[in-house]
Amino acid sequence: MSFDYFYGPDDAEQYSFYRIPKRLITGEEFQETSTEAKLLYGLMLDRLQLSIRNQWLGKNIAIKGRAQQRFVRLRSLGEDYTEEALKEKISRANVRDSHRQTQQPGIDLLIDIQNRALGKGAGYERWAKGFNLKQTAKTLLFLQQHDIHSYEDLERMTNEAVTGADQLLASIKEKDARIKEIEALRQHIFDYSKTRKTYLEYKRLPKAKKAEFYELHRAEIELQEAARASFDQLPEGTKLPTVKELSAERTRLIRERQAEYAEYRKVKAKRTEFIRAKQNADVILYRRQEHYDRTREK
Repeated sequence: MSFDYFYGPDDAEQYSFYRIPKRLITGEEFQETSTEAKLLYGLMLDRLQLSIRNQWLGKNIAIKGRAQQRFVRLRSLGEDYTEEALKEKISRANVRDSHRQTQQPGIDLLIDIQNRALGKGAGYERWAKGFNLKQTAKTLLFLQQHDIHSYEDLERMTNEAVTGADQLLASIKEKDARIKEIEALRQHIFDYSKTRKTYLEYKRLPKAKKAEFYELHRAEIELQEAARASFDQLPEGTKLPTVKELSAERTRLIRERQAEYAEYRKVKAKRTEFIRAKQNADVILYRRQEHYDRTREK
């Protein structure tokens, strides 16, 4: 089979394309995700957009492939494919892409010319000196913009920036953990309700018949037992929440986490700038002290 090459936009636009968020390809957290799963995600987005265009939206969003006879509810595919989860992932991918496009270059670390220029020639050394002059100027401008007049102020503000970013990241991780707990508990509630009748029937059977019944309904009984074990792990005196309550808490946490992600990107960038400014200041002050010591020796 052979295909023609395409050179211009008119040729390329004769085909339609599936879209996959760049975050699924470039994000470190998705490096272990299989290519098949990423492709499936793109197909799901395409079906979702088709449903939106045709206003095939009910209480629960459903999609249908070209060869399928019946619609499939997104929610039935698992927690990662609910409407809320898909919207969150799309939003996070879009925000990160726009952030990359608008992000301005900040301070870079100074180059150790004495060690790194060895064997690279005079051209590299000239470039490195020019680069260091620019970064020194950026560092000084950064200190002026943040009203920093002493090394102690720089050190204190750097520690505050690092602590603030770490605390925000810890809060995000807490919400991630709680969301996973909610999803697991909600699934256990679904499983409990779905398999309760079979389990009660199993418990009422005489001992001689239980083994055969268990083998026939092993999956349902194991789901019921796992759900009961999960409920037993709740703190004593805690009332089992309803699915509605859990879903409301999950939606709230996702919104709060999304807002914290946006804030964390800003705080993380600020932390990086402060760390680099301090490292550059350390180098500059060390060189000045080194120059002062050599002058005194003469």
